[in-house]
Parts: sequence; structure tokens; C-alpha cells
Amino acid sequence: MGTQLILTVGTNPLPVWVAWYHLKDLKDKLPQPIKVRLVHTAGTKDEMERLKKYCQGAKFLDPIQTSAGDPGTVRGDSRNILRNLSEDVSHLHVHYTGGTKVMGVETVSTIEAELREGQNIHLQTSYLDPRGKSGPTIVSRGAPLVSDTRRNVNLDLNCIALLNGFTLGPFNHRYRDRETRSFKTENCPAPATPSQEQLDAGVAVLAVARDNEKFRELSSNRSKWNEFFSSQYGKFSYPQQGGTFRFSDNPIWQNKLLPALNKVYSYCKWDINAGTLSYPSYQNACDNQQRELEQVHKFFNGIWLEYGAYAAFKDALKKNSNSSNPKLKRDNYKLFHSVHARRAKATDQRVKPFELDVVAVLGYQIVVVSCTVDSVHDRIKQKGMEAILRARQLGGDEARAIVLCSAHLNDATLIEDELKDEMGSTSEPLQVWGRNRWRELSKAFLQYLSNDLHWK
Repeated sequence: MGTQLILTVGTNPLPVWVAWYHLKDLKDKLPQPIKVRLVHTAGTKDEMERLKKYCQGAKFLDPIQTSAGDPGTVRGDSRNILRNLSEDVSHLHVHYTGGTKVMGVETVSTIEAELREGQNIHLQTSYLDPRGKSGPTIVSRGAPLVSDTRRNVNLDLNCIALLNGFTLGPFNHRYRDRETRSFKTENCPAPATPSQEQLDAGVAVLAVARDNEKFRELSSNRSKWNEFFSSQYGKFSYPQQGGTFRFSDNPIWQNKLLPALNKVYSYCKWDINAGTLSYPSYQNACDNQQRELEQVHKFFNGIWLEYGAYAAFKDALKKNSNSSNPKLKRDNYKLFHSVHARRAKATDQRVKPFELDVVAVLGYQIVVVSCTVDSVHDRIKQKGMEAILRARQLGGDEARAIVLCSAHLNDATLIEDELKDEMGSTSEPLQVWGRNRWRELSKAFLQYLSNDLHWK
């Protein structure tokens, strides 16, 4: 008694790994021992090799390389599965989520047609349905084998990225600076976990910005802060001369925002009573002062919204995980801020990376939250296209994305509808949330987890 588990491999290896992870433990459905055979094409050989690396403990048979689109070739190659079957094989299980439809259909139909009477071999098939009512589901002949494939999975974000051909920071990126026209090198750090002080500072700004129009414009290119500390290209520029910066008179700064900022930035302390920030000249500033003033600049230009989104998402995940029933607990999640990624095995530092603002990993399913204080239709739309593209590159077809922006409700809905139409998708892999969500952001994330992702 034993099982040969046949997995078709496509350009998205993650669901194939998920299938292996769950099917190997279905001892009542798949008799032990289980041996794995991967069916791939010349174009997915790298994906096949990554699966062999990350399906730890699997016993692999020789893989089968076939065609992505020629039925005759697939039929001929699939016959090799039935040749010289070992005597201990009583079950064949074909999981055809990966690869092309031709690969899945012809592999299954060929095995069905070639199985001889008297071989006493049971054939079973399955696929992963990402739109199951209880979450992503592995289905066999219309019946669920695994009701929610995210349960009991704790896949590291770095492993998810590597499975899909990407690597995460830290790494260096070499680029040409537009202002100086010279090459510079920046360090792209590892995914971060914000401190509680950083989250508190973000929440403090969010609480004020959602109710006060003046603070909604805090991060605009025309803000008073950016007049002092931005170059003509919109990047941070440390002033050559020392001085003192002061926002317009508003007791909210002294009472709420400046005390929160002083807990985060120790080298750029605000005088809370005066509402001022004093800074030395570029020549006299130490490295810590220069670096931290740039961090304050990034905070005012949108990082505060990322911290606010992270805090709200974290609160929603925590509330959702509090179940007294161990079978219903949803505590296998992780949350990251500022995730830098690029194609794996990039030997040239000029290979352009991308950065994701907030990333949640629910078992193995990725949710990307892209934050912008912008309210301009076209720029938010571009942000949405990039968010879902990058989310799927990193997390595969089951990845989801949210763009959190300051557009009004009607504008956000229109942008979301346009993106669905242009992407040719009636499902909701991408949502656009406007400023109406800012007021009860944690509640919005909690409803999203429950209603849209069935993470409950």
C-alpha cells in the first residue's frame, strides 16, 4: 500500500507547495508511504527545483518534463507515470492546480485511459479552489479534502518569496541619482516590525488627520514642512544652514502629535511648549541627526499612514485570533512593514527592487496594504495596479491588495471599479479604501478578514 502523488507545476509554485503540505498528511485518503512526482515544462524547471528544495521531507521520483500546450506530447509523457509502477503503489493522486489546463486535463485523462483492469490501483484527483466559502479549499470530485488550506500553516514570508523566485532584504541597490547624475548605493533592509512608539505616533496623526482637513494636507508637496526639507525633485534635502521649524499654531501639535514624535526620534526633539524643532547646519550635524531628520521627513510624507494602517491591521488580527476553541484559533499570522524584494539570484545590484508598505501573511496567503496620502484619481489608480502586481509576484494568485488613500468614498469606489474592469476580474483581489475608512480602520480590517478573506 502506497501513493504516488503527481503534482503539475506552473509559474506559481506556492499553491503546489500548499497541496503537498496538506495532502501528505491525509493518511486516511492517501495511503503511506507517499512518493512525489513533479510534472513540469522546460519553462518551469526553476519552479520545479524550488519545490524540491522547500517540500522538505518529500520522497521525490524522477520528474517528468512535458509540453505546456501540445496534448499529444502530454499524453505520451504521462504514460511514463504508469510504466514500471512499484508494487507498493495502490493509489495515484493527481493534483493539477499548477501548470496549464492542457497539462492537467491530458495527465488525468491519460492515466484514466491507460489504467488496466486488474491493476487494482485507485485514481484520485484534486485542485485548489482559492474562492471556497471557508477560504482556499482543496477539492476532489466536488468534495472538499481540506476546507481551508491556510489553517495549521506557518510559512515564513522569506520562504514564500523564494518559492516564487524573489528574495527579500537586506540587500544593496545601486541606482543613478537624478539630481547629481551619479551612481549611489542604498541599503534595502529586512522586513521591519515597528516599535510601539512608532505605531502610537502614526495612530496619533491618523486620529487627527481623519477629522481635520488641514492635517489631511500634512504630507502634500506643498506642505510647509516640504518647503523647508525637500529638493526640487521631492526628495529629502538637509538644509545647509541651521534653523528652527515651526508648524502653524494649533494646540493639537503640542498636546498630541509632538509628544508622540519625541518618543520615536531622540536626535530630533521638539520643544513641545514652543512647538518648534531646532536643527544644526548640515556641516555641524552629526550622522544621527541627519539620518533622523530624514526619517522625520519620511514620517510626515506618508510613513505615519503606514504606521496607522499597521496598527489597525495588527489590532484586527489580534481580535480575530482570540478563540477559546483551538480548532478555530487564527493565530498563524505575521505582519511586516517596509518589505523590500527583488528577483532572486540578482547578481547586478542595479536590478530594481520594489517596496511593499504593509504585508500580512495569513498562514501562507499574502495581503499587501499600499498606503498613500494622495487623493488624485490617476495616481491612486497607478498605485493600485502596482500593488496587486507586486502582491501576486511575491505571493501568487491568492495574494490580495488594499490601497489605503485619502480619496472620498465615491472616488475610491470609481477607481476600484475601473481597476477591476481593466484587469478583467470580477473578484476582489484589489480594494481601494478612501478616507471614510480612516475613522474606524481597525473595524474595516476586521470586516475584511471575516467577509472577504473568510479568516474567522
